[in-house]
Amino acid sequence: MEQQLFNFLKDLISSDDNFIRSLKPFFLTKSFKTGELFLDKAEKANLFGIVENGMFKICYLKHDGSEAIKTFRNQGELIGSYSDFLKNQESQVTVEAMKPSRVSYIPRECLNDFFNFSPNVEVIRRKIAERLYCEKENREYQFLCLNAYQRLELFMKHFSPKIFALIDNQISKYLGVTPVYLSKLRKNYSFNE
Repeated sequence: MEQQLFNFLKDLISSDDNFIRSLKPFFLTKSFKTGELFLDKAEKANLFGIVENGMFKICYLKHDGSEAIKTFRNQGELIGSYSDFLKNQESQVTVEAMKPSRVSYIPRECLNDFFNFSPNVEVIRRKIAERLYCEKENREYQFLCLNAYQRLELFMKHFSPKIFALIDNQISKYLGVTPVYLSKLRKNYSFNE
């Protein structure tokens, strides 16, 4: 079993390591090149996973073709469209590798067997939903109550300053500011914190 998947499951349930390792047959691992899609909008949301290494962006595509970036995902974090995955419907988001990455994922066809494997797995399902709900609520709070500089500070605590070299224009979309304004914010931000 891949390390990040193991750590993620261990964090969700208080169970012995052998039980967590027994879940391995349900998961597959795949590598992604920069720009390669884990999930495409309007494609059936048939995969859900954990980033083993690398980085992904999760975004909505607007009618005019522009992106609205929902979030970025690093090592050890969830990727996919969980609600669409559970409802077995088309994805509302696109999930794209921002650099060479590897993911442990569960395919849709294994989901019922996975959920019926043990009562502990039901706890995993509930805790994933709770975690995603808390993230969504926190993101809403940031947009409603924090200014752009405060959002940048939180972003930089979560991501390395090296991220700017990769995706500077996309960070401005994520923070809800123009690229010019992001440049001004960056001049005032201390990257040594």
